[in-house]
Amino acid sequence: MSKVGNRRLEKLTYKEIGVALGKLTDDALIELMDSRSVKVGDTASSILSTRDRIVLVTDCLIGNKFTTQFGKIRALNLLCSRGKKGKRSNRAFLQRVDDKSVNVVDCALFGLVFWQDKRVLPLLKELQSACLSNSSKSDLYFKAIHALEMSNPYLYSPHFSDEENVWKLTRKK
Repeated sequence: MSKVGNRRLEKLTYKEIGVALGKLTDDALIELMDSRSVKVGDTASSILSTRDRIVLVTDCLIGNKFTTQFGKIRALNLLCSRGKKGKRSNRAFLQRVDDKSVNVVDCALFGLVFWQDKRVLPLLKELQSACLSNSSKSDLYFKAIHALEMSNPYLYSPHFSDEENVWKLTRKK
């Protein structure tokens, strides 16, 4: 969709955007997930979630189809909302743990920590050592490493609640 079309959509209500985007193909919605407009991008993401296109979103994330911080975060959040049901989500999380955006890194680390695969620890330690000390990314890596080592993902995100048990956690808060 063109920038002009995107701007036109931004002026609509969420309901009107939902109706307009609901008619679009999955590929068009993937493109709109990269939108800087919260209303447009979030609605596109929501429609893809409703259509259960998690595999498509995962493939696009792995294939670097999302170019903006907004698109990457929306895609990662969508994968996180499905937890371990997304079989290849872990690969997408791994691919984003060294993104230039600290916000994207945070979302990717959340997924990795709640996946609870300790095999990623050497990579996270390497990334942390490559960071400037006391940087935001370094702090995130430290928190993720600590949570994985302690087998307690809630150390990374203490306020998260897995009501639907999508992460299949054995340990509760």
